[in-house]
Amino acid sequence: MTSPLRRIFSLYMAPLALSAALLLGQAAGEPSVAQETQQGASGNNAAKQGTRFWRKQCTGPNKDQCFIEQQVAANGRVVMVGSFGYKSETEPVAVITVPLSTRLKAGLAFKVDDKKEFLAQFDICIRQGCRAEVPLTAALTQDLRSGKFLNIGWRDAEGKKQILRFNLEGFAAAWDAVATK
Repeated sequence: MTSPLRRIFSLYMAPLALSAALLLGQAAGEPSVAQETQQGASGNNAAKQGTRFWRKQCTGPNKDQCFIEQQVAANGRVVMVGSFGYKSETEPVAVITVPLSTRLKAGLAFKVDDKKEFLAQFDICIRQGCRAEVPLTAALTQDLRSGKFLNIGWRDAEGKKQILRFNLEGFAAAWDAVATK
């Protein structure tokens, strides 16, 4: 049994460490996971897991705290990261990270395909970006499993609406691999 503190640490800190490593790799000229996926590259962890867009990561001393992640790149940089896992044994959450220079009061818009949009408040901004935690209800998880795209919107420092999307292809299989852990 994993302590809730370790699960929280792995859900919040591991994606940040991975994002930082990928951003450093980009500075060295290496493509990001999202870029590799868009180019149809094989051999990355996502391809080995049987899904093009979702990457499973496990942390902790026994590699037993797992989450799935997708990164979205624009202009050669990772600009949005979505990490989906468990905050505790029974609390599935999504942690969405968007760029700094985000208007925090406007919140984060979260919408699967043409389903109802809802807002989440930002929790914290750190060097890698501003993060919002979104509880994954059973209905939302089902929408993610059957959807095509997860659209994420926020307002930048100038007040312009920014919208990016996660591709939900393979989400169901990737989520099942985390949920059964």
